[in-house]
Amino acid sequence: MLRLVVTGSRDFKNKSLVRQWIFEAVDEFRATSKELLYRPVDWTVLSHVTLIHGRARGFDSLAAEVARDCGMIVHDFPADWNALDSAAGHSRNWE
Repeated sequence: MLRLVVTGSRDFKNKSLVRQWIFEAVDEFRATSKELLYRPVDWTVLSHVTLIHGRARGFDSLAAEVARDCGMIVHDFPADWNALDSAAGHSRNWE
């Protein structure tokens, strides 16, 4: 099982580049895993990968879309800006 945590700019808009980076990360993980190294990859079903993101617009949201398209498990951890004000992002990242 691979857990992939992503963070990025809220202004990022290039979904194909996000997809490329995610696939590169999965490929790098496969290269270090004796169990997965020689198995063929079905890039449409990556159910062994969990993507974790902060539910921000931009990079986070695009990564979540790509992950869902590929059958990954997706967990989001949005910042609670109302309760924690400017400390919300730091608190979420610590989680």
